[in-house]
Amino acid sequence: GNELAIATWGRWESDESLTDTWPVTYADPEAVFLMEGKVRVTQEATGEQFDLEPGDVASFPAGALYVWEATEGKVRVRRGILLPSGKVQRLMQ
Repeated sequence: GNELAIATWGRWESDESLTDTWPVTYADPEAVFLMEGKVRVTQEATGEQFDLEPGDVASFPAGALYVWEATEGKVRVRRGILLPSGKVQRLMQ
């Protein structure tokens, strides 16, 4: 089975008419599963970049600012809070 229970995570999707890039500061450690689109994520403090494609899961520490850039298509993700145990708790919208 899917231990992360991604289907229960909160949903989020980009609005192409608004912007191609958006900053995100995570209040809690978060796990993000990319469902659709392609993104480049940059950690503002370090300049570290990585690319995400559909099916990828990434985790983000609390308090860090990341800039998301849609590199292809509309972006749809599921977001959950990453617990110390490594499990993910559903993020309420």
